[in-house]
Amino acid sequence: MEYKRKLLELVEEARQREIKFIAEMGEDERKQQGTFQEWSAKDELVHIGAWKGIMCERFRAFQAEQTPPAFDDWDTVNDEIFKRHEGDSWTEAVDYLELSYQQMVEQILALSEDGLMDGQRFPWLRSASHGCEDAHCSGRRSTMAIFTRRGILPSGTASAATRNAGPG
Repeated sequence: MEYKRKLLELVEEARQREIKFIAEMGEDERKQQGTFQEWSAKDELVHIGAWKGIMCERFRAFQAEQTPPAFDDWDTVNDEIFKRHEGDSWTEAVDYLELSYQQMVEQILALSEDGLMDGQRFPWLRSASHGCEDAHCSGRRSTMAIFTRRGILPSGTASAATRNAGPG
């Protein structure tokens, strides 16, 4: 199967977009300080890196056949991320994003092809009780639809996700 390879290609495509974003930022944008309500470019990089780290934690839970932590309040998690990295420099944010990319690739490589595509393996993915709020569930459905259109996931996967994601 080639699902893992395709997933890695998508992660690499996202990484190339991150690199382009970083390269396009001028000195003024790199020095800009954001707030929780108005993120700067640096805050965006840290946010992406932090959620990649959270996804890596979820991959580790998959490997151990455990239910990953649920998040009841996404804003609280995002606020904690913002506060933890508020004083980071631009260079620290870029380095953090690079590290999160490397960890993501390592975690994907560690997943078995069968485990990656086994929709029955993780019951929490089939219910609305996995801690995902409506906006994120709809985002997951959209992502799965894109993956299906690109031939990364089998046909019908996105519609199954819509049925199983609960309200939203």
